[in-house]
Amino acid sequence: MRLSCTYYINPSWDPEGDNQGGMDIFMTDPSTTSSSSSARKCPRTRVAPHMDTLVLHLSERIVHQVLPTTGSSDRWYSLQLWALNGDAMQQMSRKLLAMRQPAKEPDSDDD
Repeated sequence: MRLSCTYYINPSWDPEGDNQGGMDIFMTDPSTTSSSSSARKCPRTRVAPHMDTLVLHLSERIVHQVLPTTGSSDRWYSLQLWALNGDAMQQMSRKLLAMRQPAKEPDSDDD
């Protein structure tokens, strides 16, 4: 299980201005596994990055997309936390270790 927590801290974000961003939550069935491409065809809910907005979701079950925050301010803030159970933590550790390993070069018969 992976619980994602996003807390937006943007006092100058104005939905009436030229500001954009936030997070799209795709309305898929959380009891089934959906690919990102099929989920993008489903209805979505956009969460705006207003100040004091908290988004909690199970990131492995809820298909979501983080959108870049833009507007007249040059600084945008959010706090992102992930809570992982033991299985998710082990998977993450294996993936991080695999990313650190240098890529193996294919064997060549030219020698």
